[in-house]
Amino acid sequence: MNMVIIKEAKSAANQLRFEGEESAANAIDSIIEEIEQDEKRHAALSTLKKGDKVVMHTCVEASNPNYLGKVWTCKTDAFRHKGHNYCSIFLEGFSGSFSADFLQFVNITINEAQTNAIERALQDCQNDPVQFATANDVLGWVESTTGYRTIHD
Repeated sequence: MNMVIIKEAKSAANQLRFEGEESAANAIDSIIEEIEQDEKRHAALSTLKKGDKVVMHTCVEASNPNYLGKVWTCKTDAFRHKGHNYCSIFLEGFSGSFSADFLQFVNITINEAQTNAIERALQDCQNDPVQFATANDVLGWVESTTGYRTIHD
């Protein structure tokens, strides 16, 4: 569907250029570029796979006190539902699938006691006045409160 719209928009931009309406044509080109970039972003499959550790970020669920800073384990590889232009994944202990766009991979190579300490620290961070806008903010909090170094993008 979008490809048909993009083709028509490009044709309209070319017609406007032919008629001397360069600024209008450039505006259409700019919108087309944004749509194409969005399509490319959604066309790429997520690299998350079964067993990966992730945290939720920048979504409603991430601010839920029960989920805030929780380290989740991916129950499946990322997949795309038929008809959807985004990847989903199932998480252990979470009901239903979850959009991979709101998950940050975390490379944690620690033992169970350390994992529990990190999860406690992450749950404690909900009481801190600092706002956690990204997964990196959450991971920085873990590092500053537990002393454990996480490896993240």
